[in-house]
Amino acid sequence: MKIENREKEQYLKLTFKYEFDEYITYTISGKNHHFSGISNFCFNKKIFNEFINHLIHLTPWNSVKIQDNDSDGFICIEKIDTLWHYTINYQIWWSHQDNYCKLILNTDFNGITNFVNLIKEDENTTLDS
Repeated sequence: MKIENREKEQYLKLTFKYEFDEYITYTISGKNHHFSGISNFCFNKKIFNEFINHLIHLTPWNSVKIQDNDSDGFICIEKIDTLWHYTINYQIWWSHQDNYCKLILNTDFNGITNFVNLIKEDENTTLDS
């Protein structure tokens, strides 16, 4: 499942890794122009499901954020205007002594909708509809 900009220079990709009890783990990879990175994120399934369901209902200048259970990594998606534009801020590694990398990706409603639909249709995940 991938969100990318039109030039395909920037993206955020989630790849299902495994599910255990009430947790789900994805490999998260991202690229922002010349910088890229990869990490595993573990989410509580209930919280991840709420995150996905809130994405479609974001109102302008509101955001939804999810934290990795095992690090201080996060994904934050913000609707920045009434024209269905979104900014995605994410950190995919631990910060260390105030050293970290936050990546930013800009997309639109189609990118968000496609991303949510891919997650909900993924046969490996058992999220509520």
